[in-house]
Amino acid sequence: YTAHSRLLSSMIEIPPSPTERPFFITHHAPDTEPLTFTRFQEMCKEMKAVGFSEHRFDVRWNTSAPTAHTTNQEYLTRAARFAQIAQKEGLKPLVIFSTPPIWAYKGKSSEYIAKAYSNFTQNVKTIFDKADVSITAVQLLNEINNPVYTPKRFLSELPAMAAITKNVFGEKTDVSATVVCAKPWTDVGKFVEKHKNSLLPLTSIGLDFYPGVYQFKKNTISPKGGSIIAHQTLEAIATKGMKPARKDF
Repeated sequence: YTAHSRLLSSMIEIPPSPTERPFFITHHAPDTEPLTFTRFQEMCKEMKAVGFSEHRFDVRWNTSAPTAHTTNQEYLTRAARFAQIAQKEGLKPLVIFSTPPIWAYKGKSSEYIAKAYSNFTQNVKTIFDKADVSITAVQLLNEINNPVYTPKRFLSELPAMAAITKNVFGEKTDVSATVVCAKPWTDVGKFVEKHKNSLLPLTSIGLDFYPGVYQFKKNTISPKGGSIIAHQTLEAIATKGMKPARKDF
């Protein structure tokens, strides 16, 4: 689970007080086969009891639409069922439309991408409507400054995707995105300034912040280093050893 902080998209707005800030949990339940609906319901009760008000989860575009002409109904139905359970337990769903499929953008025009994204969102809405789940908050893609998750091509497509999202789910839909603050993507300020026109249609920008990753030298993180990163992150928080991060901010 990861708790994420939100950055206001406009610096002239007055930030909410700590008591007004929602706490939300990040999970990957739709992609975790061993997790049963019964166990997830128990977890939602536990999360609600300790103060969480929202849950953030992926509906992966490439999983739900593996080709241009197929839809993974089973996957979308499973995702909607998890959202339905959480909603009944009082957790508002924040849906991440992540992981665009290669067929939808490689060598394709902006018009093609917009059409493919529109079809994807319509399919999601149809399935979630059947589960009586109201989607009022959508995150576009994941870590838009991280090419590992979001191809750079999509930065210029954000305004169109935001418009499509609001057209499908309603004008009042909270449409956000996230940026990551960890090596080698530490200069968030320059990134936001460079792409501010693409970011203007968004309601907010979330910050994925991993302070422990700052302790690693460049190109030293291997696939087996996950537990080390977790340890370093906890250590950095516990010892307030986040000076490099503050310098970057």
